[in-house]
Amino acid sequence: MIKTTYFLLLFIFTLQVRTVVHARKHPLTKVWGIEDQQVNFYLEREEVLSVEANSLSHVMEVNYGHLFGGVYMDTINNKLIVNVKDRSMENATILEPFKNLISFNIVENSMEELYNQLQAKINYQIQRRNRNIYVYIDAEANDVLVIPNPQRSDSSNHDITKRMPPKTIYKAQLGDGIRTLFASSRSIGRTCSIGFILHSKKTFRARNYKYYAVTSRSCDFKNQIGTNNKVYLQPWDFDEEQYLPYKLGQIDVPQINYSIPYEYAAFFWEPNSLSQIQLEPAVIRNTGQDFEALRINRTETKAPFGHHICHSGFATHVTCGTVKGTRGNYVNEDQNQSEGYIFTNIHTELEDLGGTIFFFRPGDLGSVYLFGLQVLSSIRTSIALSVNKVVDATSLILNL
Repeated sequence: MIKTTYFLLLFIFTLQVRTVVHARKHPLTKVWGIEDQQVNFYLEREEVLSVEANSLSHVMEVNYGHLFGGVYMDTINNKLIVNVKDRSMENATILEPFKNLISFNIVENSMEELYNQLQAKINYQIQRRNRNIYVYIDAEANDVLVIPNPQRSDSSNHDITKRMPPKTIYKAQLGDGIRTLFASSRSIGRTCSIGFILHSKKTFRARNYKYYAVTSRSCDFKNQIGTNNKVYLQPWDFDEEQYLPYKLGQIDVPQINYSIPYEYAAFFWEPNSLSQIQLEPAVIRNTGQDFEALRINRTETKAPFGHHICHSGFATHVTCGTVKGTRGNYVNEDQNQSEGYIFTNIHTELEDLGGTIFFFRPGDLGSVYLFGLQVLSSIRTSIALSVNKVVDATSLILNL
């Protein structure tokens, strides 16, 4: 009996240890098939590969543009996969500095041909009057892909007879959930996530900043009465069965302009002494209690094909994938076009929409580079919009 009890306790202890170790897994371990202690090593390798990939792309475009189909990174094997239509340049002297990194892959299309196909497919979508469509070049697939944006849906009715949230100060972070409340119908829209915070410029008349939280405009902001909707915060660990979310702000100025062909929305948030929320503008919520929150070091809006990329959002919390495309367009409701997107294979869900998109930094896993916000969620493909495009369109300033 004593022996049986001993082995039972040993089994339970081992199970608990394995559970804790699994909970502490860094999100990049799944992308690269590595262990936690190897993450920084491969981030440093990736940083070097990124520089080499940019240099190699330039050399190939200048010298072999009609044969060159793009470069994508294989960080695990420390290789640069070069798509070419034939191997005629394989032993060229100009490629000598890259010879230990290059692995050639024969493809049908050069990047020049892919660019032409991209514009042709965009024109076709416009001629067919298709809307909410993403069209982009996938370098690894050596093809131009079309992805519909199916995420626009009507808000649903929810029980709003719940109690008000506890009277405590909640420190909100990027990646936390948000919901809208339509005053006319008393219905609550679906949950999305916070991407980043912008603020206004100080003027002679306006001595203080106005703050705006940015998310995806697919999050049920547009209804029959317009866009002046209340916005509520829904933290990751919030008990939505008992309480209404914390009141955060409202869609105000700048109003959502659907003629601007970018998939984002900015809502007005005004901190005051009565607010239950302290919004930490440069802090991204991280998975569980095992990791510290992530602090934004700076912005980075470019990355080679195959580079890692991550998100923080309400549904799947922090997950990562790789960059699949950096050249593409979005055709919006009014059939206007926009650029500035990154196409990824991050696994996300609808409630992650609007969440923060970022890159981890080698040398400091608690510090990241901000790319922007997530504008399309799915199991296989997630699309992100650059923070620079939002800043330029709103004339606001990134709050870091």
